[in-house]
Amino acid sequence: MRSVIFFFKLLLLSQIFYICRFSDITLTSIINILSLPTAAEQEKAVANYSWNRQKIISTILDYNIYSEFDPPDNGIKISSILNIDKITTLNESEQSVNLHGSYLFSWNDRRLRWKPNDYGGVEAVDIYHADGGRIWMPQLRLANVKNFYQDIITPYSTSFTVRKDGRVFGVTKIAVKAYCSSYFIDFPHDFQMCSMRLYSPKRFTYQIDFEENPLIWGQYNGKPGRITRLETTGYALTSANCTKKIVSIFRSAHPLSETTDPKMTQSFIDYSFKFERNFNIYGLIFLWPMTCTIIFTHVAGSFNSTLHSMIWLMASLCFQYLNSSRLLNLIPPQHDGMPFCLTFAHFMMIETIVLFFCRILLNIFEIKSKINKRIMKTKPKKELMSIEIQHNLEEGGIVKEKTIEVVDYLQNNYHLPKRCFQIFLVLYTIIILYYIHTKNNR
Repeated sequence: MRSVIFFFKLLLLSQIFYICRFSDITLTSIINILSLPTAAEQEKAVANYSWNRQKIISTILDYNIYSEFDPPDNGIKISSILNIDKITTLNESEQSVNLHGSYLFSWNDRRLRWKPNDYGGVEAVDIYHADGGRIWMPQLRLANVKNFYQDIITPYSTSFTVRKDGRVFGVTKIAVKAYCSSYFIDFPHDFQMCSMRLYSPKRFTYQIDFEENPLIWGQYNGKPGRITRLETTGYALTSANCTKKIVSIFRSAHPLSETTDPKMTQSFIDYSFKFERNFNIYGLIFLWPMTCTIIFTHVAGSFNSTLHSMIWLMASLCFQYLNSSRLLNLIPPQHDGMPFCLTFAHFMMIETIVLFFCRILLNIFEIKSKINKRIMKTKPKKELMSIEIQHNLEEGGIVKEKTIEVVDYLQNNYHLPKRCFQIFLVLYTIIILYYIHTKNNR
């Protein structure tokens, strides 16, 4: 029997040596694995924690000594961290942005302290659902958002964790629509500034105050970090800042408008988000459609056939009208100035109309030249132009000479103005295409 036991021990040691020698598992890892508690021990620990947790909640939230309607005796200092998970939509027509994320708040409530030794060494408990409504929680709201009258911290939307020293942590999910100020005058290099304000209504600074350094985090590859750039449809969040401010409850004309007395001031946190436009979207909605429009319009204006040129110019004008209407629908009516894309679209419409009338004038000139050429073939030449030339002689006298010259060059070469017009359109097309593309890449 002893030999069998010795054999199994030797086999176990050989297996441990093999694992440590030929695998990534170390001897320390094996010892840690062997020292793990059994399933029965784990079940006992969970049951012990649950019993002590319920005992702590019953003790610190006893209705005889604690009321969720009474704030702590000392002033509350609230620290906040805004974690932005994603940005779904930046609506230019509504001038708003949809933010999805979570808030982490924390504050001290000395009434919620306990000694871990009296409760099996439990140092923190989670409180949620019905028990969450038994904790006093600050009334916090967001301004400059849709449904601004709703409280952020509520018993059924917030999970609480209470530490042994009375520090309360609350995590709540948010999905808000914040309003923005849009600056479309510099489109497509424009930016949108969105803002919102975290505050406690009807609470003075001595009652509820915010910590000095609030934070904004973003999600990068599933990990939180300071926001550097978050992409959304058509835009990118390039800057996110938050600042704590304290203002007097009195207006600027009041003598106490500059007071710093906590009993006459309110504390809040201002959030600002800067969104910059994605230039790839600009190329799709304006740059390449306008490039095709310019080429199409100028090619139509240079046709030899006047009838075909006028027909295609009218078609180009209709297309430009539809394109301008589409651009106008993309930009909200509250924009503070005419952006470059709309200005250039209107310029192209006026240019197309000018080209249309230029082709009419060229056609009239061509018809008259052909008629005059036929007349000149059947009738003798007539005096078409009389030019008076004055020569200043050295003696100071003036001699008037009349010369009669028949000018029929343009009549015999009536196609020359059209050719010059076509060459001008080619050069003008190159210049204007270069202009809109360099303006985009400035």
